[in-house]
Amino acid sequence: MHDLLQMMKEWQEARDNLAEMMKTDKKGAESLNKEITEVTMVTIARCGEKA
Repeated sequence: MHDLLQMMKEWQEARDNLAEMMKTDKKGAESLNKEITEVTMVTIARCGEKA
């Protein structure tokens, strides 16, 4: 459970950074958003496998 909570905290920090990045580099932010989403989904899947 601790791993999931840590991952969610990191995900929220990344989302906050993306919001700031969108103001100055929309294309870069969209690319980074895609990467963050993919990594997050893999991490969630791994956490589900451990449960």
